[in-house]
Amino acid sequence: MDSEQFKKICGQFATGVAIITAQNHADKPVGLTINSFASVSLNPALISVCLDKKINNLDAFTSDKGFAIQFLAHDQHAISARFAQTEADKFSTINWQQDDSSLPLIENVIGYMLCQAYHHIEAGDHMILIGKALKSQILRPTTPPLLYFRGAYAQMQAFVKTENPA
Repeated sequence: MDSEQFKKICGQFATGVAIITAQNHADKPVGLTINSFASVSLNPALISVCLDKKINNLDAFTSDKGFAIQFLAHDQHAISARFAQTEADKFSTINWQQDDSSLPLIENVIGYMLCQAYHHIEAGDHMILIGKALKSQILRPTTPPLLYFRGAYAQMQAFVKTENPA
């Protein structure tokens, strides 16, 4: 299958949008937009993200310093677009702070998860990063998420809660 057809069919699956952040070797904050977040295991609490092997600061996300995953709200598409770019200082025009372990955290997100690098696997032109979740916090529990669908940002139109979610 060619890459355009593969991208098109994968775009039929709506995903949440998140930002992964860390500190680079010079202790500067780095981050990028991701939509490949998934939970992997409950015990231990493991997650995965897929990162392009060509990104700047790839080693920052696999270092012992750890990384943070921040889930974006429906009104944060500008932050997502900023972190999807390759410019050097993505943090200069957003509100953020450092947690106790010096990881950069974007303010006003739905929630975040602090992780330590657990394992990584090379897979084609990407690296699957598995992280062990150490701490999490939900900051905006009633706010809808930012979604990505068919190559564009999307918002939930309705929320249906079931007794036994899959």
